[in-house]
Amino acid sequence: MGIRNGRSARRRRARLLAAAAGVVLAAVPATAWAHAVFLSSGSVPANSDQKLTLNVPEEKGPSVHNSKVVFVVPSGFSVSGCDQKPQWSCAVSATSNGRTLVSYTRSSGTDADGRFSFGVHTGPAGDYPFQTIQSYSDNSTVRWDGPPDSDSPAPVLKVT
Repeated sequence: MGIRNGRSARRRRARLLAAAAGVVLAAVPATAWAHAVFLSSGSVPANSDQKLTLNVPEEKGPSVHNSKVVFVVPSGFSVSGCDQKPQWSCAVSATSNGRTLVSYTRSSGTDADGRFSFGVHTGPAGDYPFQTIQSYSDNSTVRWDGPPDSDSPAPVLKVT
């Protein structure tokens, strides 16, 4: 009977450790998924008018919210405007090297909807990173401007 109880206790411990490991492993990839991404999974045609929607989720908990989100639109694209959304104002401004900034600034509220849309005329075929700067209400900033395999990947739009 003693051997049987020992095995049973070890099995319970093993199951408990496996469950704890599963919780830890489930939490680790979450940060890799929580970055700025295009909501469409396909590609868009070259030299065409498109409405782009990016999701920039809040990842710092229930009391820290996005306060500003800026997208750097690559050269070769023209921006036709940004879609207004409740609690946010948006603006389009030109920068150096033919790039354009699309900036969303929270004007009120704490809605966690991280979807932002704007119109563009696409450039020639290719893969285009859209550097994204995410500012939070705690005055921290996250830059999504790295290569696809980095910890801070920029969203990439495929133009065909």
